[in-house]
Amino acid sequence: MPKVARTKRSKVSIYLEEFPNETFRSDGHVLYCQSCDKSVSIDQRGQVEVDSVKRKVSKENESNNIAISEEDHQELEPDLMLTSFREKPECWDDKQLKYFTDEYTWLYFKETKLGCLICKKVNFNLTTCHGAHSSKEWINGEVGAVGTDDSKMKANLRKKICKHKNSQAHLKVQQIIDKGSCEVLPGQFSKLSSLEHETTRKVFITAYFIAKNQRPYTDLPKLVDLQTVNSLNMGRILHTDKSCNSIIEHISVEIRIKICNDIIENQRKFCIIVDESTTLSQKTMLVICLRTVVGPNNEVITFFFDIIELTNTSADSIKNAILTNLSSHGLNNNFLKLNLIAFVSDGASSILGRIAGVGAQLKKMYPNIVIWHCCNHRLELAVCDTLKEVSGINNFQLFIEKLYALYHQSPKNMNELHMCAVSLEHNLQPLYQHFTTAANDGLRTSKEKSKYLGLKRLLASIEFVTNLGIMYDALCELADLSTSLQNRSHTLTQANCCIQRIIMVFDSMAEIYGPKTKEAIDSCEKQLFKDIPLITNNAIPKINPLQFFRSLSNNLRSRLFTTQSSNVSMQGNEFKNIYTQLLNDLDVLDPKNWPDQFDIQYGDYAVRKLANVFQVDERSAINGLTRGPKTDFWCCVKFTLCFPQHLHLTVHAAPHRSATGFREFKDLKDSSTVLDLRPLLTAIKTVAISSSECERAFSSMNNIVTTKRNALNPTSISSLMLINCVGPPVHMFVPEPYVVSWIQKGKRCADEVNCPKRQNIEVNHSYVELWNILKI
Repeated sequence: MPKVARTKRSKVSIYLEEFPNETFRSDGHVLYCQSCDKSVSIDQRGQVEVDSVKRKVSKENESNNIAISEEDHQELEPDLMLTSFREKPECWDDKQLKYFTDEYTWLYFKETKLGCLICKKVNFNLTTCHGAHSSKEWINGEVGAVGTDDSKMKANLRKKICKHKNSQAHLKVQQIIDKGSCEVLPGQFSKLSSLEHETTRKVFITAYFIAKNQRPYTDLPKLVDLQTVNSLNMGRILHTDKSCNSIIEHISVEIRIKICNDIIENQRKFCIIVDESTTLSQKTMLVICLRTVVGPNNEVITFFFDIIELTNTSADSIKNAILTNLSSHGLNNNFLKLNLIAFVSDGASSILGRIAGVGAQLKKMYPNIVIWHCCNHRLELAVCDTLKEVSGINNFQLFIEKLYALYHQSPKNMNELHMCAVSLEHNLQPLYQHFTTAANDGLRTSKEKSKYLGLKRLLASIEFVTNLGIMYDALCELADLSTSLQNRSHTLTQANCCIQRIIMVFDSMAEIYGPKTKEAIDSCEKQLFKDIPLITNNAIPKINPLQFFRSLSNNLRSRLFTTQSSNVSMQGNEFKNIYTQLLNDLDVLDPKNWPDQFDIQYGDYAVRKLANVFQVDERSAINGLTRGPKTDFWCCVKFTLCFPQHLHLTVHAAPHRSATGFREFKDLKDSSTVLDLRPLLTAIKTVAISSSECERAFSSMNNIVTTKRNALNPTSISSLMLINCVGPPVHMFVPEPYVVSWIQKGKRCADEVNCPKRQNIEVNHSYVELWNILKI
């Protein structure tokens, strides 16, 4: 018998001899012990390391009728590496073993014989074809080497492996595996799903159009029929008004989920704005708007969030309704403690009452929040205070009301007023001429003639023209201030600047007449205004411009330079002190207010107070220091003590951002480069100065809840208002995410066939013959 050549023993062979009772499988340079669940890694130097691993045991389903199931295909790659080093052919050394297992990954060993793993897993009854024959020896692992010495046995095994590799049966199996890797079936399913989504997508866009344009639900069937006539496939179902309601509510729910997820995941600071009103059906509704940063651009946005029905208007009921609604969307009490920074509303006593109002109760729960009274409502209160203080204004108001009542009584007077108003924009003379004509009209009664005669004398009086000029100047300035305060992008400092500017204008007008006042006084001296002869009428009180403008400026200071304003103008109250201190602290962040020479610690105390009020990192805002290893260590220790169940999260601590703080901001004078100061600046912008967004929401509600739609429930009203106020335009609306979430919730797509179809309304055929003529 020829001498068998001895091969060099590897580290693997040595390790196998040390553990003779173990069975291993190879995975590159790693061996896995199947009995004790150990992994053995062998480095380039042949050193062996043993680690505990987890191994998933897969069971083979022999009753599967598919050639290769999806589960088998997923587990095929790790199983192809399955070998038994102790059962390899005797003629192979470790080098040949590695070569063949790498070259033919489907080989496996059984009692020193070979087998094909992929042929073993295939049901050949489903893969038989002409000229193909499956080898039971390869399936059962019974292919052995034949020969008198090692070289002949090796050559024999090589021939058998090559022959099996090129056999039709093996190639057929390999083809099946390759097709399975291409994921043909998932691709077909995805294609079918996209076709189903396309029809559902069209229905969703149509329903969204109805909500965006404040149309009734009953428009959906009509719009679907219109698109069907235009040769669009709209599916079978989801064509009714009830389906329209369900789709709109689903879209609104998903919109709120996306908004709340962004707020919660990014820990956004936000401000709550509320206001209450009544619908046509006499339901008391509370509008909730939010002001916060949404999206990656860090832009502060004020938007409508929800509207809820109130059982009563008590402070406790309103507070509980607000907190319950926010909690239902994920903004729970713990989140509010960290991120709620302001609460804004009108001056209703139940909401901003000093002792038991909603604001006072929220202040007890969240001590750092800013309670703010809407600036536009306080502007109205300041004007009302002036009306009470200055004489002569009531007479001017009485003339406007009498004019409105006179022309509002009949359509004839309305048409006459409309004809006059067209020319009234450029000249007052047409109105005067209309009063003269109506006073001399023989078709009118003596009572009507006397009314028009009195209006004519009032319009042509020196006192009225003087009052008209004063009121014109004041109302123009107040209108500009009101519009400015309603701007969504205005912050506290910007609003304060606008208010200070208008107060200085009124102080100036008290000494120097405004343009319209000066024009009116000059015309009174000439006794001619807009070609109308003027006369003196001592019955009309004259407005004192000095008293009027001084009263306006004083009342604006009293009402607007404070966080809250009571029903009576007050100075020196606690809310005024809070407002003054807050504005003084905010002035530190504006380089224009810095002195020419200041200490290095200038403004640090004010920034610390602002950081405490708006709940941002105080040290980062002041120093802007990068947290070092020591800071990270103590943060991890604190986190571990508070949350031991999340200990694993402290291992991968993210590096902190290196940026400049307020002290470097004083050197740079550019807030855009101060990244550590940005959270504080953003939180300051988050405080809303007006509840005008709630008024806009109520305008939308009044357009939705009309006399014909007053039976809408609060949920439907909220869904329609959210899409109308917040949703993008129809051409920018992307319905795919909402269609997918709709189907994932188990609801039907538009092409569903296992359900009844919408019944078309029967057409009246009385005019069929006439319609046939129109077709020609």
